[in-house]
Order: sequence, then C-alpha cells, then structure tokens
Amino acid sequence: MTTKVVSTDKVTKALAENQPEIRPGMSLQSLLRTDTVRRRFEEVLGKRSAGFISSIISCQNASDKLKACDPMTIISAAAMAASLDLPINQSLGFAHIVPYKSVASFQIGAKGIYQLAMRSGQYLRINMTEVYEGELVTHDQFTGEMSFDSAKRTSNKVSGYLLYFKLLNGFEKTMYWSKAKVIKHAEKYSQAYKGSGSSPWKDVDQFHEMAKKTVLKN
Repeated sequence: MTTKVVSTDKVTKALAENQPEIRPGMSLQSLLRTDTVRRRFEEVLGKRSAGFISSIISCQNASDKLKACDPMTIISAAAMAASLDLPINQSLGFAHIVPYKSVASFQIGAKGIYQLAMRSGQYLRINMTEVYEGELVTHDQFTGEMSFDSAKRTSNKVSGYLLYFKLLNGFEKTMYWSKAKVIKHAEKYSQAYKGSGSSPWKDVDQFHEMAKKTVLKN
C-alpha cells in the first residue's frame, strides 16, 4: 500500500478555496458546522464523521496551545488524519494534532505507522522495544547481525531501541539505535525536542515512545 500525505497548508488551501461560507476569523466550531468542512469529513469517513468531528473539538479544548492556532490548520491536520483513517485522540497514540506557534500540523504516532504497515498486508510481525544496558551482546556493523540476551541485563538504564519485522515472504530485519543516536537525530530534525516549551521528549516515559517511533519511522 502506498500512502501519500500532503502538507497541511495544501489541505487548508483546498478547503478554503472559492468557498464563500468560509471566512477569516471563524472559530473552529463555526468552521466545523459549515457544509464544506462537514462534506469533506463525510466523504472520507462516512457515518463516522460526526464522531471524528467531535474529537477535533475535544483536542482543541484540551490544549491551550491549540486554542491559539489558526482553526483552519487544525481542521487541515485533522483531515489528513481522517484520510489515513487514524483517530486523533492523544491518548491512543495513532495520530496527533501538534501546535507550533500559531499553526497546527499533523503528526503520525508510532501506533499509526504500525497500523499503516499492517494494513499493507506485507508484514507477518513487527515489534518495538527498549534495550537495557548489557542486553546487546554482539553487533557486527558490517553484516548488521546482532544478538540480544535479556538475562545479561546489567542495569535498568535504557541504552537503545530495537525494531524487528518479518514480511510474509520471509524477509526479516532487526534495527538497533543507541539512545545517543536517537537524541542526535531528534536534535537535528525535531522542533518539539529543540523547543523550550513542554514536549513528549522531555517526559521520561513519553521519551521512550518517541524514541521507538523514531526508529520505526526510519
């Protein structure tokens, strides 16, 4: 399965273009009541559109930063999640509407990536997990072969993150990133990691989920 995700600003433009009922300054609730926006979600989700629209409002109500964002960018981010048939409930971890200054953007979660992979019908198994100090026994950087042993754990400190998958045709792969490599990647590419405000990267438990998502996405 090939999934194309367009940028949030393109979705915003497409929704607002030549639509007289959509005017500058409208609230999120007002925009969601317009025929243009409701039809957009009904076309994608059918009878489930009403529940999805309610979840958009819930996301905004739960975040002061989202309340400060342009409502059309919130709708655009939600429309991208809807097109992939992924829920935007923050606690589920499939997809998120993330505020950055005055703009909201779509961000897929680890469970969302996993879901899209499994829908492709190509994967027999996918697993992600933390690796603790001592558990990585051997790692041949030339062949990529690795061996792990949980019985050799030397501490409860996470040293890295493991992704394993096996396709239906028998192909399998193991990928390991050290915690240092994950941090270096986040420092370079993640606005949330570099920002001064609250971020899942700055919470111990959520950090591990973000790290596993980074390896899975790679």
